[in-house]
Amino acid sequence: MRGTVRKSPKNYPFLLGLPGASERLELVEADLLSNGAYDRAIEGCDYVMHTASPYQINVKNPQTDLVDPAVNGTETVLESCLKSDNK
Repeated sequence: MRGTVRKSPKNYPFLLGLPGASERLELVEADLLSNGAYDRAIEGCDYVMHTASPYQINVKNPQTDLVDPAVNGTETVLESCLKSDNK
């Protein structure tokens, strides 16, 4: 199983310390808003579950602070899926 994290996987010892994680979990650093950031994470996968989305209570502009990053992030993941050899 492979998952993505925002910063170095070393910053997530609680995930890597879960039972069986050392044998079955690979964490890959990926920035949701950077084109190509998910290429490595998606390569070789049969399925992709994208569940990340920005969430804040107090925003000045819901469109630019929440909707645009959510849509752009989803497009980034989908573009990496399209580039993958596992189509």
